Amino acid sequence: MAARALITFAIAMAACKARSDNPNIRTFAGSDLEMRAAIDSARSTVGMLLRRLERPSPASQTFLSVKVRFGDDRLGEHIWLDSLSFDGRRLHGQLQEDAVAVSGLHAGQWVSASPDSISDWLIIDRGIACGGFTMRVDRSRATVADRAALDSGLTQLGFVRWGAPNSCSVAA
Repeated sequence: MAARALITFAIAMAACKARSDNPNIRTFAGSDLEMRAAIDSARSTVGMLLRRLERPSPASQTFLSVKVRFGDDRLGEHIWLDSLSFDGRRLHGQLQEDAVAVSGLHAGQWVSASPDSISDWLIIDRGIACGGFTMRVDRSRATVADRAALDSGLTQLGFVRWGAPNSCSVAA
């Protein structure tokens, strides 16, 4: 559970705006074109994530997580999942955070989701982070101190540096 708290902190640090009642929950406007483009990029490259889930490289891959949208057309919430598996149709994992806007979702709860509900994904392999599309947008908007805090939290997950967002190929 301590690892989950650290992961939640590291991922949540890169964000647009914190909710006052929970510093780990971030919000963004649906009209935020840069964030929408980041989500579109994550969705268009989800095949890389699914290939990693089907054929992980356990010796070098130190972290893998996805952000999934829960809710309906009117109200939704994006929450990171860890302890992931993929059965060929659906992702299965544990919520890293309690939901605020969508009822019945709690940290540690096992959930399943369709790959088309993914709004971001992050893989750390050989210290290089790929994916993290929404995190990169948030990070670009953060103060120098907040970026340093994010990177420091990610270091605990094996992070050394940011790689190309849409390529998880790393040199051996």
